[in-house]
Amino acid sequence: LEDSISHGAGLSFGLAEKLHLSIGSDVIAMAPTVDGRVNALDMEVFQTFSVPVEELNDKVVETPLQFAQSLYDTDNVDRMTILLEDNRNVDLVKEKLQHELDKHNVDMEVKSWQEQNPFYTKVKKMFDVIFIFVFIAVFIISVTSVVNTLSMSVIERTREIGTLRALGLKRSGIVRLFAMESAMLGILGGALGFVITTAICSLVKIWQPHWMPPNIVVSIPLEVYLVPSYLGATFLFLVLLSAVVAVLPARKAAGKRIVDALGHV
Repeated sequence: LEDSISHGAGLSFGLAEKLHLSIGSDVIAMAPTVDGRVNALDMEVFQTFSVPVEELNDKVVETPLQFAQSLYDTDNVDRMTILLEDNRNVDLVKEKLQHELDKHNVDMEVKSWQEQNPFYTKVKKMFDVIFIFVFIAVFIISVTSVVNTLSMSVIERTREIGTLRALGLKRSGIVRLFAMESAMLGILGGALGFVITTAICSLVKIWQPHWMPPNIVVSIPLEVYLVPSYLGATFLFLVLLSAVVAVLPARKAAGKRIVDALGHV
């Protein structure tokens, strides 16, 4: 659409298909004016577009402001939309705008997009709960696997611990040795996980799978984003977890008498 060409309009795909129209078609737009009379204006189809709500895909027309005001025979507008670069500033901008409007006695109400679309907020909260539940389940499984693997690794090497103790290595040295070994395993495992994750994300970008969400009329690409802060935090957590988990069984095994450790089965 172009502001300089007021009669150019855009039609949703469903509406254009229902009316058998295409780009360049000439049509007549009819609508009641604000006074209740019927008005009609010539209009040319400049573009077609997809509406993100399936129920509206055969009902939406977009025109320049001048054309809409002429069609409804008015100089007014019922709303103005402001798009922010950072959604974290929504509440601050909303408060400042409302303050300025009230100060100049302008009868306008400022609402955020979330207030205008409560359905989005409800769906987002639902998915937040689902993802938190999935995260907790995966977190418990991962931690349990690390704890079980490293604990069994230390317990099965009790004889080695007894041998090291017999050679003069102190209990604190045993604990440090296993903590360092487990930390190295955590580093290797975290690095391997990072490589696998990066490879899968690269494959998704190359493959570019599409899916069609509910209530959407077109398929959209499935996008996966790597968040460096999340990857770094996960890596550090796994390394620390591996080191800490090995300390308790190592202390227990190092605390045994050398004879008992050497005879452990």
